[in-house]
Amino acid sequence: MPRVDCVLVVPDGSRPKRIGLASWSDIVALAKRAGFDTAKDPLELLYLVPPPAIADWVANIASIDEAAIKQIPPSEIIDDEVIAAARSDIENGTSQADPL
Repeated sequence: MPRVDCVLVVPDGSRPKRIGLASWSDIVALAKRAGFDTAKDPLELLYLVPPPAIADWVANIASIDEAAIKQIPPSEIIDDEVIAAARSDIENGTSQADPL
């Protein structure tokens, strides 16, 4: 997970669907409690079954109004494709950015 300002949290299978919002510092603190190495960049949270600290935290995250999410412009959201392209550029020594 790359460093971001906020992380949307959607508990898997929650009904009715709930959405929470967490700051990056909350995510790092949670990762530490769950025993992950938080010095890595990007942060790696790999597991088959959520550790109890993560499962409990997600189950109790406060819901936010879903309408607030719709106000975030797509250009402000980093998705997997953008991250994969950036990693590829770094590995290949190329850049897709337009020169100034």
